[in-house]
Amino acid sequence: LLEADVHVVGERVKTVNTQAHRFIEDDFADVGGYRPCDPEIIEDRMTTLRTAYEELCDLAESRRKRLDESRTLWQFYWDMADEEGWIKEKEQLMSSPDLGHDLTSVNLLLSKHKAMEDEMQARHSHLQSVIQASQDLIEAGNFGAEKIQERIDEINQQWESLIDLATFRKKRLNE
Repeated sequence: LLEADVHVVGERVKTVNTQAHRFIEDDFADVGGYRPCDPEIIEDRMTTLRTAYEELCDLAESRRKRLDESRTLWQFYWDMADEEGWIKEKEQLMSSPDLGHDLTSVNLLLSKHKAMEDEMQARHSHLQSVIQASQDLIEAGNFGAEKIQERIDEINQQWESLIDLATFRKKRLNE
């Protein structure tokens, strides 16, 4: 049920219990003290209805928490896929066999490489914030904690590979 539906059910429970309470409190003097039902039965049913509604609220809250956890987990996967795509794109650029054919082209490639290193440094802080958020998920006991750690390890390995490629390319360009 949606939370709005649960709220509507709650209003109905209150209405029913209010109306049922009349049968417990009223002495029915206008009909000679006749009670249509034993007050204990009415009280039991009111309690059962109230308990069932509280259980429904607890289930709705539990479901909300699981959905929030799931949304956070999928946001993590989305962010990590974005990081992985960026890393792979830069790996392709760093793996380029083009080292220039004269001094001018080598200097141009070196300046592009410097810009790439600056971009990598800026992106690394973003990657660290995503990893920190994922560590928070693990510490919070998210149901996907094992997969989160695996994904963090994969991304860290890919990042290290990119750093190695950048270092190797810079060395080759400087030769």
